[in-house]
Amino acid sequence: MAFTVSDMLQLECFNDFEVIAGEDGLDRSIKAADVMDAPDVYDWIIGGEVIITTAYVMKDDPMAMKNLIIKLEESGAAALCIKLKRFIDELPNEVLEIANQLNFPIIFVPFRYLFSEIINPLLSEVINKQAKKLSISEKIHKSFTQLVIDGGEIEQILDTLLELINRDILFHDFYFDKNYIKSSSDKFKRNVKSLSLDEILAKYEHYSIKIDNDIYGYLILSDEYNRADNEINEKSYEEISLEHAMTVLKLNIQKKISNHQIEAKYRDLFIHDLIFNNIKEVEEVKKRANLYDWEFNDGLVTIIIEINNFNEKYLENSQKLNQTLENVRHNIFFKADRIIKNTFFKAVYTTFSDNIVFLVQDCGEKEFMKVIKKATHKIQNIIEDDTEFKVSIGVGSYKQSIMDIHESYVEAQNAIKISRNFKKDKIIFYDNLGVYKILEKVSDVASVQEFYISCLGDLIKYDNENNANLLDTLEKLVHNDWSIKKTANELYIHYNTVKYRIKRIGEILEVDLQDPEQKFNIAFSLKLLRLNNN
Repeated sequence: MAFTVSDMLQLECFNDFEVIAGEDGLDRSIKAADVMDAPDVYDWIIGGEVIITTAYVMKDDPMAMKNLIIKLEESGAAALCIKLKRFIDELPNEVLEIANQLNFPIIFVPFRYLFSEIINPLLSEVINKQAKKLSISEKIHKSFTQLVIDGGEIEQILDTLLELINRDILFHDFYFDKNYIKSSSDKFKRNVKSLSLDEILAKYEHYSIKIDNDIYGYLILSDEYNRADNEINEKSYEEISLEHAMTVLKLNIQKKISNHQIEAKYRDLFIHDLIFNNIKEVEEVKKRANLYDWEFNDGLVTIIIEINNFNEKYLENSQKLNQTLENVRHNIFFKADRIIKNTFFKAVYTTFSDNIVFLVQDCGEKEFMKVIKKATHKIQNIIEDDTEFKVSIGVGSYKQSIMDIHESYVEAQNAIKISRNFKKDKIIFYDNLGVYKILEKVSDVASVQEFYISCLGDLIKYDNENNANLLDTLEKLVHNDWSIKKTANELYIHYNTVKYRIKRIGEILEVDLQDPEQKFNIAFSLKLLRLNNN
């Protein structure tokens, strides 16, 4: 705690000192004491000094004291102690008035005091206060240093901080989306649990935990102290405690992220080997699964959640914006993981640049696929509400053995591929694709390519040479079950314009677009074209 002018006046040895002006400035901190032996003493002041004087240098011009008070206040002096009745009997009213205006204390000192009798007790108190501050600072430093040495976890860090500052604490881990509450107050616990993070930050004092300018968490403090007599309640000591706590929290977060990334790396390699069919023996799967306490005893399904257009946006932006996109990507994957893990306890996952792949084990529910549908819809809605991105979700078929999960993965990929080209739905179950399964399997066969080129090649060539979009019109027409009205509405053009385009398409392709057989060939060719060009 700082040693103030008020504290000085409380000392028994100074019980006959009297404040004659500037009483509202008694909370000024004292750091030193000095004797005034020149009228420009303020030029050597560094701040916090109590200036002691007989005013001898101003005995012939007491009004010069007014300028002295102004200069002392500007220089940061703590107070002026003056012996009156020797060279100056009393101070002019103008001097007292300016001291009151500036809240600068002027203290009457009885003539009998030696300068040493004032300076020595003052310096002794200042040194004692500094020693106490150093002792407390060392205690704080040792407490948190030992935590670093011992590899203390977040709970231990917060326990130590609570013991030092005696204020209830909430730490929100932004990276892992987890709250840690250390509190002796049920009221604080109830409040923070009932509020959103934004509401908590608006209500309580808080500090950002930053690493490389990115926020990884918030340290949030209650408004009340648990014990009024705590020696660290002084703001400066509390700031030291908080500074050390935040440093240790940063180290802990970096350690956790590093460990998480290392584990994720080897976990991802294992899952990659599973979904890419690089493991041929069940025993190898079991041994590697044991490293992560995983068991694959039940049937499984692969779920792929893909961020639409993420890679394109990533390539378009600067490095700074890409870091923001990385944070968004992490946030999307984290939200998806939390929902899946809350629904399917045994789920495991791996991530790629723009998608996250879950291997979901049968949860024992009677209608397993309906549970998956409900969870994926929740993921889709939350991500679209909370971010600027949309997601496509592909669900492979159920596999009884982990050794067949690679097939479910390929099916989930194909479901997303087909949904991107043909389906309005953004959640596609491979088992529900019907004829699209066959289309996808044959789309890259040479004879199939020859078929759709023979049907649509002339129209594609015409569009390229004339900068036209008749192929797009044809696709919209087929999508709308050959309804001219619906197609015109979707393209925002006149009904007769669509009729003209249909006539022109028929001429270019040399087909009768009223013939059901020709219409089937064109619709089929369009699907094959989109699958092959994806």
